[in-house]
This record gives sequence, C-alpha cells and structure tokens, in this order.
Amino acid sequence: MGYSTMGVRSRSRSKRRRSATLSVGDGGVGGDLISSLPDDLLVRILDLLPDTRDVVRTHALSRRWRGLWTGVPALRFNSVRWPAVRMEAGAGEQYLAFADDALMLRAKATRRRCAVKDLVISLNIMSQKTEELVPRSFQAAQGWIRYAVQHEVKSLILKLELPWIYEDRLAQGGHEHPVMAIDELATYAKLDTMHLRLGFAQLELSFSSSSMVVFTSLTDLSLEDTTVAGHLLSRLVSSPCCPRLRKLRLDHLHLSTTGDLLLEASVLLELSLDKIENMQSLELRTPSLRVLHVVHCYDLEVFTVSAPRIDDLMFWAQQPLRIDDINQMSGSVS
Repeated sequence: MGYSTMGVRSRSRSKRRRSATLSVGDGGVGGDLISSLPDDLLVRILDLLPDTRDVVRTHALSRRWRGLWTGVPALRFNSVRWPAVRMEAGAGEQYLAFADDALMLRAKATRRRCAVKDLVISLNIMSQKTEELVPRSFQAAQGWIRYAVQHEVKSLILKLELPWIYEDRLAQGGHEHPVMAIDELATYAKLDTMHLRLGFAQLELSFSSSSMVVFTSLTDLSLEDTTVAGHLLSRLVSSPCCPRLRKLRLDHLHLSTTGDLLLEASVLLELSLDKIENMQSLELRTPSLRVLHVVHCYDLEVFTVSAPRIDDLMFWAQQPLRIDDINQMSGSVS
C-alpha cells in the first residue's frame, strides 16, 4: 500500500515538473513556448493570420508580443470579418478608423523597418443603411492608395463595394462621380500587382505632354467598377507606362466619353474585357497576346486586332460587328 502511494506521488511530482518546464517562455512568469521563439519566426506565424485585426490584437498579449505585428509583411483588412459593417454605418466607421490607425501605426513604427509588401483592403457597405458612409469610404480609399505608393508596396488589392442603389444613381448620372487620383509625381517602381475595384469612382491619371506615370514593375493590372476616360486608359496600359504588363483585366468599366479604345502593349499575354460601356471601337496592338476574352461589351461596333499569337479566344458579339486585320490564330478558339 505504501509503495502504491509513493508511486502516485512520484508521478504527480514528475507531471508538475513537466508542466513547469512547458510554462517557461521568455524568462517571466506565465510565459509559453511560443513566446520563446525568435522574433522572425513569430512574425511568420502572425503573417499566416487571415485578417490584420487578429494580428494587431496580439499586441495586447504581453510585453513580449508588443510591436511584433509591425514586422508582418502583409496587411489584410476584410470588412466581411466585421459582420455589422454591411448593415450599420457606425460599424463601418469603426472599420475605416481601424484600417487608418493600423496603417498610421505601421508607418510610424520605429522598432521594425520591415516594408509592407502586400496590402489587401476589402470594404463592403452594400446595405442602403450605410449610404451615408460613402463619401468617407472614398476618402479612405484614396488614402490607402497613397499609402501603398508612399511605402513602396509590391501588391495592392483594393475592393470597394458600395450600396447598389448608390452605384445605380452614379450610372444614371444622379450623382457626380467621386474622384480617385493616381499622381504622376509618385513613385510606382516597386508595385507589381494592382487590383482596384472603385465603386464607379472617376479614375484620374495625371498625364501631361512631357511626362506620365510609369509603373516600372507592374505585371498584373485589374480595374473594376471604375469610370475612366478612354484615352487615359489607353495611355495607362501602354508599353511606355507599363513596360512589363503581362495580365490586364477590365471589368464593368464606364468610359466617360463614347468612342475608341486603343490597347497597345508589346508584352501583354492575357487580356479580359467584360462589360465595357461606351466602347464603340476596340483596337488591339498586342503582338505577344495569347489569351483574349471579350464579353458583354454591348456598345462595340468595330474590332481591329493585331495579335498573331492568340490561341485562346472568347468573343461574344452583342450586335453586328465589323472585324478588321485578324492575324492568323492557332490552338483552340472558343
């Protein structure tokens, strides 16, 4: 009997010793094995979290974690993870304030100098109850684009989804289109991916006769729910402006002036056009193009193409269409 009791006590002491060992972290009481990991490894763990709000919350765990989040290379803000944002203007304002504050803190962080490589912001305020938040949303989105440029972000994905009734009024001319600007004085050398969904804001590009915005590294560009002048769009995607552009997607664009759209890009490989309003004529000068999808372009009347390497073609004509200068195509065409 005495032997049995001694055995129980011995196992109990051993378990306590193992527990004490597992609880030792950075030398303080209440630490843990995770906290004892090197900073670089902790930052990699934080980078796996799906939303920046979860990342920032780790700041309050302990002194050991304070400021670690400022070394995470990707910032991801998704309003879907704030369920009340779509229905309540107050929740939407909190989301905008959080995103602005997090970016400001990241810009001011002195402990770490790790640059933000990827910035992903998705704002969904599609409920009519949040319509009053629309002007503030456009203001915030312009600031996010400016942040990405000033801090040399490599990948910018910005999705702004507004109440459908507001977008409908914009489309019908019931509201003046808010303006989102790309400044010619900014530096875009590091940006290689840019996806913008702008809630039918007017995209302004500061081109002049002597200078233009140059996206030295941009290879992947997507514009969605955006209003833009056709001649400015042509210059934006041209080889002098985007010399490395490989993939271009234009979806639900409203050309502010009815007329022609010329896309001249020497190294472009993939092009997708879907729901381009007021585009009556489309001309492609894309010698490297392999994939071309053009659908739901109801105003298109004339299509001129010089793209001899196309092997994947999807083209839905909505009305009798004049097609000029078709080069020989190979491969599967659907």
